[in-house]
Amino acid sequence: MKRTSWWHALALGLGLPIVLGAQQQPQSGMPGIYSGPNVLSRWNRLPGSTPTGPILQIYVHGSYAYLGGLVGPVSAEGLAVTAPPPTTVSRAIIPEHGSHSLFGGGGLTLNRIESRGSLSINYAANYAGTYSKSANAYRGLNQTADLKYEHQISRRWGFYTGHMGNTQSSILGLTRPTAQRNFFEPAFSPTNEALDARLKSINSGAGFYFQKSSRLTGSFDGGFFAVSRDSAALVSARGERAQGEIAYRLDRNQSIGAIYSFSHFYFPRGFGETFVHSAMLSYTRRINRIWQMQIAAGPYQADSERLRRVPVDPFIASLTGNSSTIEVFQGVARGIGVNASAAAVFRRQNFLTSYRRAVDSGNGVTLSSLNDGAQATYGYQTSRNLGLGASLFFSRLEPLLAGLERSATFQSYGGNFNVSYRLTGYMHLIGNVGVHKISYADLGINQFRNAAMIGL
Repeated sequence: MKRTSWWHALALGLGLPIVLGAQQQPQSGMPGIYSGPNVLSRWNRLPGSTPTGPILQIYVHGSYAYLGGLVGPVSAEGLAVTAPPPTTVSRAIIPEHGSHSLFGGGGLTLNRIESRGSLSINYAANYAGTYSKSANAYRGLNQTADLKYEHQISRRWGFYTGHMGNTQSSILGLTRPTAQRNFFEPAFSPTNEALDARLKSINSGAGFYFQKSSRLTGSFDGGFFAVSRDSAALVSARGERAQGEIAYRLDRNQSIGAIYSFSHFYFPRGFGETFVHSAMLSYTRRINRIWQMQIAAGPYQADSERLRRVPVDPFIASLTGNSSTIEVFQGVARGIGVNASAAAVFRRQNFLTSYRRAVDSGNGVTLSSLNDGAQATYGYQTSRNLGLGASLFFSRLEPLLAGLERSATFQSYGGNFNVSYRLTGYMHLIGNVGVHKISYADLGINQFRNAAMIGL
């Protein structure tokens, strides 16, 4: 399935693809084309599948957008852990305002496939000029870059690494990205960034695999991530991870596996940390030439440390005037983690649906959270010149422990529709409309966000 950079959809701008070199369309199992090991932790790829795409694609874009129902910026006093109840919090957030925006920028995608390895580089830059009463909160340069590299060192051993970094205003989370094919989980999800502020993130890792036989493969890898949110009201996060996996190919269309993973994250502008252990069994299957699926599920245990407010002895309260104090407490959360997806590729259509249930670091307000997320995307190339796409998504963050940062459960759902029409050989007219409902009851936020974009 050909995958378009999500910045195409994000900026909805001038798409000028310049393709250098012939586009490869290798078939599954073709000799001389590297398809890599069948390891779920390394890549979201099915047995025998082979990446396709041009060697180099360059594009530039320009567009106009109206973004409504924004939530932010927020003041540092509004979400601090010592803040009073949500009635005061809501006054620290500027709700339900809109922004007229102009976007412009460009990027490139480079893919190289060899007999013993592959390289993928993506870079996009986008300048947003916004015009609203809070324009300075969203105006600026947004950039994203990622690199994926893998190489078969010997007949049995191979190396893989992935690195992703970006800086952006979370106002751009109104436009849903496509599912990411990367070595490791992203450092944050735009779906969960409900309060509009600028952030920076990096996610980096590397690993090795061992091909014991044509059927049996093992791997181990590790990495780190960091998310820095510029607003002092929002909590940044840092973390590390390690993982090991064994995969066994039953036949050319099916594989099974076992995965163990460990992760640790903490919060530089907040108190607490979380250690997560997880074990999963996986199953991957190519159903036919059109449909393919994979699922992994298993138990997790998350050990967290937090602050909480507790009442003090009435005698002490009468002396100090304080009826409560803060103490450190620890807790353990257990459950079942799931990672599942199904995809179909037709001649002119493609469909992808996915679901993930896992513990992550949260969104800067709700910390150390159980994240349930689901997404479905559909694309249809009606003709050589006209393409249509649609997506639906759902996300829910629920804190593992109700600490001093409040038990703020976050929920969002929505969808968008986009269209691309080729005006000339290189120029496309692109449009997008989307709606996004967010609910943060503990913060007094319950509203619809909306976006409408058009560009060349």
